[in-house]
Amino acid sequence: SETLGCDIIEINDLKDRSGISGFFSGARDARKKAATEISPSQFDLKNYDLMFICAPIWASQFPPAILTFLDIADFTHKNVILFATLNMHLTQ
Repeated sequence: SETLGCDIIEINDLKDRSGISGFFSGARDARKKAATEISPSQFDLKNYDLMFICAPIWASQFPPAILTFLDIADFTHKNVILFATLNMHLTQ
């Protein structure tokens, strides 16, 4: 955002995804493409004509919070660039 001079809106999953049970429920919900409660729950995107949406990959899918955002946000007349990140911890 510093390089492009743009805003950041962090989308948070309100479901507790901590610990091993949270890890597995997150993977299960991602594979099922299950909706979840998110914060913020409403988005005023009228001032944006270009949006970058960045998300990690969970169980070969976007996380439930991002899927919910994509379902509820109004992308009418928006240019959207959706990209995924992958954080791999390699040990030797």
